[in-house]
Amino acid sequence: MYYPATTLLSIHPSMPTPNEQLIITDIMGTEVYKEMLTGISTTISISTWSAGIYFYEVSNSTSSLTIARGKFVVER
Repeated sequence: MYYPATTLLSIHPSMPTPNEQLIITDIMGTEVYKEMLTGISTTISISTWSAGIYFYEVSNSTSSLTIARGKFVVER
């Protein structure tokens, strides 16, 4: 399953915890975005990103424990 996106990507952790980090990679595994998450919602502008499949991973930056991962498609 994938999630389509066009201009904005919203991240809503189900249970926000300290030290959460979001990493987004493209289909080739190249890191295209990285951010420490704060709060209950983060919105990222993807309007300039190329169309294609991207993978996201939310992990604890201190313990490297993966909290969530998945994929989404940027559509143009």
